[in-house]
Parts: sequence; C-alpha cells; structure tokens
Amino acid sequence: MIPPRALVLASFAALWPLALLAPAPQDRASIEVTSQRAGGKVHMLTGRGGNLAALGGPEGLVLVDSQFADMAPKIRAACEMLPREERGSLRFLINTHFHGDHTGGNAELAPAGAIIAHDKVRARLQTDPKVVPASLPVVTFDQNLGLFVNGEELRIEHCPKAHTDGDSVVYFQSSKVVHLGDLFFHGRFPFIDLKSGGSVKGVIENVTRVLDRIDDTWAVIPGHGQLATRKDLSNYRDTLKDCLTLVEKARASGQSWADFQAQRPLAQYEAWNWEFIDEAKFLATLGAEIGWQQ
Repeated sequence: MIPPRALVLASFAALWPLALLAPAPQDRASIEVTSQRAGGKVHMLTGRGGNLAALGGPEGLVLVDSQFADMAPKIRAACEMLPREERGSLRFLINTHFHGDHTGGNAELAPAGAIIAHDKVRARLQTDPKVVPASLPVVTFDQNLGLFVNGEELRIEHCPKAHTDGDSVVYFQSSKVVHLGDLFFHGRFPFIDLKSGGSVKGVIENVTRVLDRIDDTWAVIPGHGQLATRKDLSNYRDTLKDCLTLVEKARASGQSWADFQAQRPLAQYEAWNWEFIDEAKFLATLGAEIGWQQ
C-alpha cells in the first residue's frame, strides 16, 4: 500500500508551487487589496495570496510578504491609501517563507537591496528557475534579526521545522502586532509543507512559543484568514494538538489506517474545510507526520 506521506506529496503535486492557491484567471482582475489597522502603526493588507503587514512612516515603508507579481500595482495602490503620515516608499520587504503566494511580488515591489528573509528562504528560491535574481533576499539571517524603523522595533524570529524549514514570525513590538505567515491559517486546516521540512508538531511548538511571547492586547496576522486575537491563535494551536493526538491514539490502538480514515475522524472540524485543504487531506498530513503506513 502507498504510505500516507506519498499520498500527501501526490495530493499537493498539482498545487506546487503554491501560486495555484490563486483563483481562476478570469476572477483575478476583480480581486482588490484592502487594508485594516491591525494595531498601533501596523496595517494588515489582504488580496490574492498571503496576508501582508504594512508599517509606514517618515523612514519609509516596511512590508511583510508580497503575494503574487500581478498584485503589485494593487498593493502599491493600497499602501498609497494609508494615512498620510504612514505612507512612504518601500524600504524593506520581509518574507515569512519562500512560497510563491508570499514572495511572488518581491521583484515588482522591492527596490534593490530591500528584501530580508531567513537563510533557507533565499536558498530555496535560488533553486527555482522561474525566480529572477531581483526576487532574492539580500539580507538573510540564521536565527533572529532586529530591525528598527519609524520608531518601531521589529523582531524577526526563525521558526524551525514549522510550515516549512525557513519560516519566520515578525513581532512589531510597540504596536503589539505579530505576523505569523503560514504558521497560522485562521479558521481553516493548514497546509504543512512536509516536502520542504514542515511539521505539524513543529507548528504546534512554534505557535506555543508565540503564545508565550504575547498577551491578549496583541493582534495576530495570519498567513491566510481574518485578523485574529491571541485567543484565536490559542484555539488554533489546541485544535492541531487535538487532531494530532487523535491520530496518534488511533495508531496505538492497532486499527488499520483504512478503517480509521473511513470513520472521518476529523468530521467535528468540518467547518475548517476550504477549497485546497479539507479534512481528508489534513488527516493524510497527520498520518504522514507520525509515519503511519497504510
């Protein structure tokens, strides 16, 4: 029988790269980029692809992530609609990880020398022949990095073996906003990129570290989904733990994968299904995580 890991990778072969998280081409032109204040000086921008964070001011604009190349004009337009004192030319662009729905607009948005990311983000982007040199981070780090701009202290921290092996979270210390990238899919099953060093257990561990760093006054920007609270993030972490424990206990009980799968063990979380990751796909990810063979 085919092991769950093989099924997971096969399931996502058609989705790779994650640029295919985009809607059909005929729908793209109608998608706008909207913004809302997350907290302090930080805004969350949504459009097509991963959520962005924007911090503007007299020292220039800082963006976290860049969605897709064709969204760049709309991202610029949204930034130009920020309050006058929070606008500015882009100075820094931080990538939370390497997937195309978070880095596809790098070259179109960022001036030379402006892109910051973990070492493994640059390394993975370099292996993709479709990625142009102007899209590559020029400032990289191994563990953590501090950035001080517009009176805000940003702490960029690597989260090993999480959504991928090169994820970072970005803390806006004064504004009390944290951008988690794809460590956090708000209200939906996550995609865990096992092929690129991701791990469900790693996501749980790293989200727990974030929870330990913030209190209920912080706003939480997910990679996908609506602006969230610390309680939302805690509920997400707890749900992932519950799902993983359910699969581990079923395996330890000696039942077969086929019988377990047929029971729809994640049906109670059906509300988390979305067009790319449903309960069956996430169950396969969990099975692969613990090496449960069919």
